[in-house]
Amino acid sequence: MIKARKRWLSVLLTVAMLAALLVPLATPAQAACTYSMDYVQKISAGYSGKIGTLIITMDPVSAEGSVGKYVVLSLPSSPSGYVLFPGMTEGQIASSISGTNYFNTSTAAPTAPAPSYTLPAPIDVAGQGTGTIQNGAFSVPVTLTGVNQDLQGKLELTVSGSGFPTGQTVTGTLGSGVVAKATVASDVYAATYVNPALAPASAGSGQVYTDKTYSVATGTGGALLLQDGTTTVAVSFDGKTFYRYNSTTSTADTSTVYLTFGTAVPVGATVTVTLVKLGDGSYTVNYNSSSKVYELKSGTTVVAKSTDGKAFTDWDATNNKSYGITVLTLSAPVAPSTTVTVSTAYGVSWVTVSSQPNWNGYTVEIAVNGSVTAVSNGKYVGDGTVTVTVKDTAGAQKATFSGTVYFARTGAQALTLGSSSDPAASAASAQATVTANTVAGVQPAPSGVASFRVERISDTKIKLYVTGLAAGADPTSDSRIRIPLVIAVPTGVSGDITLTAEAPSTSTFSSGSVVIARVGVGKVTLAVDNVPSISSRGGEIGVIKIKEDIPGALQDSGGTPALKLRLPPGFRWSSVSADRIWGDQGLVDSINKNYKITNDRRDLELWNSVPSKQGTYFELKATIDVDESVAKVGDVKVVVSGATTAEPSELIVARYGEYGVTVKAYSTTDIIAGKVAQDIGKLEIKENIPGSLVSGRTITLTLPENVRWSQAPMIDDELSQSYGDISFDSKLVGSDGRMLKLTFYGSTEGQTEPAKIVLKNMQVTPAADFSGDLKVEVGGSQGVTGTVVLAKVKSPVTATASSTPQVIIGKPDQPVGDLTITESMADAIHGTVTGWKKDDEGYVTSVTPERAPQAKLIVEAPPGVIFSGTPKVEVVEGDLQIDSQAVSTDKTPALEGQIIIPIKSSSTKPSTIKISGIKVTIDRTVPEGDLVFKVKGTAVDETLKRWDADKGEFVDDELFQGHDTVAEAAVAKCVTPAPSETISKAIFKIGESKYTIGDKEYTMDAAAYIENGRAFAPMRYVAYAAGVTPDNILWNDATRTATFIKGDRVVQVTDGSNILVVNGTQVAMDVKAVIKDGRFFLPVRWLSVALGCQVEWDAKNQQVIVTRNVVQVPGQQQ
Repeated sequence: MIKARKRWLSVLLTVAMLAALLVPLATPAQAACTYSMDYVQKISAGYSGKIGTLIITMDPVSAEGSVGKYVVLSLPSSPSGYVLFPGMTEGQIASSISGTNYFNTSTAAPTAPAPSYTLPAPIDVAGQGTGTIQNGAFSVPVTLTGVNQDLQGKLELTVSGSGFPTGQTVTGTLGSGVVAKATVASDVYAATYVNPALAPASAGSGQVYTDKTYSVATGTGGALLLQDGTTTVAVSFDGKTFYRYNSTTSTADTSTVYLTFGTAVPVGATVTVTLVKLGDGSYTVNYNSSSKVYELKSGTTVVAKSTDGKAFTDWDATNNKSYGITVLTLSAPVAPSTTVTVSTAYGVSWVTVSSQPNWNGYTVEIAVNGSVTAVSNGKYVGDGTVTVTVKDTAGAQKATFSGTVYFARTGAQALTLGSSSDPAASAASAQATVTANTVAGVQPAPSGVASFRVERISDTKIKLYVTGLAAGADPTSDSRIRIPLVIAVPTGVSGDITLTAEAPSTSTFSSGSVVIARVGVGKVTLAVDNVPSISSRGGEIGVIKIKEDIPGALQDSGGTPALKLRLPPGFRWSSVSADRIWGDQGLVDSINKNYKITNDRRDLELWNSVPSKQGTYFELKATIDVDESVAKVGDVKVVVSGATTAEPSELIVARYGEYGVTVKAYSTTDIIAGKVAQDIGKLEIKENIPGSLVSGRTITLTLPENVRWSQAPMIDDELSQSYGDISFDSKLVGSDGRMLKLTFYGSTEGQTEPAKIVLKNMQVTPAADFSGDLKVEVGGSQGVTGTVVLAKVKSPVTATASSTPQVIIGKPDQPVGDLTITESMADAIHGTVTGWKKDDEGYVTSVTPERAPQAKLIVEAPPGVIFSGTPKVEVVEGDLQIDSQAVSTDKTPALEGQIIIPIKSSSTKPSTIKISGIKVTIDRTVPEGDLVFKVKGTAVDETLKRWDADKGEFVDDELFQGHDTVAEAAVAKCVTPAPSETISKAIFKIGESKYTIGDKEYTMDAAAYIENGRAFAPMRYVAYAAGVTPDNILWNDATRTATFIKGDRVVQVTDGSNILVVNGTQVAMDVKAVIKDGRFFLPVRWLSVALGCQVEWDAKNQQVIVTRNVVQVPGQQQ
């Protein structure tokens, strides 16, 4: 039914549109043609001259019959002074007219013109025809009579139709569905799903709704039971989802859902399951025309409804609602009064549909009435009304079609379906086709070319006749008459000037009106399309385009120029020329001849005393000179004045500036410390004027310490502007990967606009302990200097302590504050290890192998502080997964205690780790003050592991040596050690051979110095400061190895090696031990820490401070 209605709607729309377009032809004087202008010119009061062209557009039928027809064209009669075609004769006006198609005045005449004849008066015509519908269609020819004896011929139509009902076999299938709800007290819970297994077994004859009731009871373990009487059929553990109950195993079958509620139902609820189904019996189909709905009825009760006559949805007439369940689906739409029979036998249902309409054999009666309004080119021209009546075999009217048919038109013309007593007719359509339209023995005499005659009625009125048509015109296309208008306008008028067209009812012209000109005060507009940049050398400014809105707008007053264009101080007019775009060349010639440059060459005066004959548009090209001692950088703005009304009053014609390039941040981003290869903000490079970027010169971008480049930039084409053929190469300079050099090629020299280049896709890698603004230092041979901030670096986590209790130096098992580690964002703590590698160009890139090892989060204590037992580690917020069973403690060779937390998987929302029950043992080397724990490890730092492609695995290789802490927090305060302890402090000053221990001064045989950021001193004296006695310092000349013994510590180091051996464990140093001038040097920090001391660097005084705890033993000198 839906498809049928769509076809019916298509027929209606088609016929309606045809009617809207074609009906006016029946009354040619009202809509046979239209009037328009190619443009509406603005003129001044008192104007006399040419304006636009009047265009008269006529449809092909009207144009074909327009010979001898006329229209009167007139200007307003008041006020006096209007003249249409002033100074022109009737012949001059007629000869100026041209046209297209039937009105083509340039088509060559035929070689053998046919004899002429006189067109007759309109002739009434009529015809009738009958037929029958067979196989849903009919076709009836109708010959029209009434053609007079002078013009004999044939005028015949064929009226046809299709899509009429032919009777059909319709099959159907039953549908059924179930709905359920639970009620308790006044609460109702609607089920979102119900299994058909819970429905009643069947529905009786003619019944649509059958209910079955269950109850909700309590089972063991808090389960809810859905019971049919005392028999359990389903089980729920949450009151929402009920699973099938397996009575054999006395368990719930969780693979089969019986019932689902959106809200948990309580114990004691009553669950009603309703079966929605058509029962056996006969139903009738009724079409409700007011609601446009098909109704399926059992007797007088509506049991289902359909919008298309095919799919029927249940209807509860008692409660006036539907559950939205399809209970019957037919293979095709059914007609009203159809009987639908539902039968069930042996568990199988079928549907029988009877009484489908069949219009085969129905009678079609056709009547046509009209008139021939003209004869042209051997055809009848006119229109008629076609009426089609369809009657059934008993003579009752079933449907009507009607419409207007145009006798000179080829192709089928659609008819509109009118009244119909049967909705099945909505799929039908009808149309009429002109199959014969000839005038026997008579042909018009084509004139070869179109011709016109003009009669002047008055100064303001002319009468236009069509006296001939062009041969070989296209009978399917519109024709146009083009009349160049010339008018005279009185003074003192303003506003629109309207031309009026008046035609008699017998004319193929229409009556109407059109605005042909507009009177107003003249105005000139100025504009500059492209504003170029210039330097102190001067040059061409932007082309100034000047346009009159009416003729004569640009005119001087005799003492004041038409326009005066004044430059700012420091700029002078050099050369000027004007070129016509369109309009009066005389005006442009006057500008070129009479312009003046005055006021120390700052003013350009345009003089013109003769008003233009038509609105004129021209462009002014000029060059200017620059006095750089006066001129100001920026827009060169011309001030516009003069006798002419002009806008705007100011005009930017150029931008002045010196060669130069600026660099600034186009955007910034937030990035994470310790994460490899992160996008930073975009960088904008902008020329002051074109040509500022010099080919072959460079711009360098240098990152701060402990940040490395990971990816070179590229040009953002969407954001960059006017950069022409400029390109650049990128290259890392130096071994540390901090400086990126961009070498530019190409130039914008000669462009009007300077280049703006935005760089994107830059990536960097910051160290784990880097924070704050990422300041990039800009330099290079392009002459750009300064810094730009392209990102803000944030730590992946923050660390805080619940308290900072006092702990005593030298005591074991002391509690400190609980430590909380909070992610700054989701996935800040990784579950697998990501590392780094350098590509062939030196960029630091990220590596995450397919089978990456598990990442670990490490909390590290200062040297001399180790953990007593394993604290409790838990995730208290978020969904981060840690392996709490595998949490362990350890210590480094420098006796830095560590809590090692394996990470199972990263978070999807920021998470928090709490470490509680922390106890530490603090040896006597730990100084007083805050006890600070550091957060580090592969879970938060991607710069710790380097990917070794040859081995196919990660190796320990820190990208930033000694910069591996992402967060830290003070968890306690170390206080004065036990009374048996004292603190010894030694100071080594750079560049001096003297050092002090406590208040005593000693002399070394070589001075301390700094190399590669490390403070070196002779190892023997460092060992003395650390508490090693001379007899515990050993030298093996064969292996060139020094050994230092202090208590339970044995430290060894070999000349030329960066390996420090502490109690048999190798520790990699960031520098090598070296012998200079016969003295064995090592960084003070490495040896001091290995021997259990604390080391501080005093940058202001350029000295290294070594601190150690001394145990006072009676009778023993320390």
